[in-house]
Amino acid sequence: MYIADGHHRMRAAYEYMKKHDGEEAKYVMIFTANDDEMRILPYNRVIRKIGNENFIEEVKENFDVKKMENIKEPERHEIQMYWENQWWQLIPKEIPEGSVESLDVSILQEKILGPILGIKDVRNDPNIFFVGGDVAREEYEKLVKEKGNAAVFYLHPTSVEELERVADEGRSMPPKSTWFDPKLLTGLVFHLLE
Repeated sequence: MYIADGHHRMRAAYEYMKKHDGEEAKYVMIFTANDDEMRILPYNRVIRKIGNENFIEEVKENFDVKKMENIKEPERHEIQMYWENQWWQLIPKEIPEGSVESLDVSILQEKILGPILGIKDVRNDPNIFFVGGDVAREEYEKLVKEKGNAAVFYLHPTSVEELERVADEGRSMPPKSTWFDPKLLTGLVFHLLE
């Protein structure tokens, strides 16, 4: 069994159980599904501001970059970017080895978000936010055209096989790597632990 979403919650439940003796602390609510009963969609990144005047030139150091004429869904190791009212295709010049390092979300983080845009902590940096892959492409364009954001990075979804490979090595996925569908409703069941 793989924890595909919620490994931080599972860790918190485990730590809680170690500190509390009550019977209630020994249980945690989970949802199980076979891998053919769910879809993994990308968790795309929206950048509020790009202050780097040499942005595209710096991206070209590690990626083959071209403007897209025919818009299609990205393939593995293809990052699409909506910037300056244009879709761009970014293909990494080198694919790192390693289960985590070779993920598209890791390549984006290590080659663009961190070194070029200065976004080191994607969970807490105010210059980035995330939109699940169940949103139409036109809505991403509106985030730039109408909402004043600078760019969108549109990713190929992480595969179940990639997720399992990372877990089999005892590693964790980078933050916001996956968007699972269907999404469970939240807030329907609460239980107070004292």
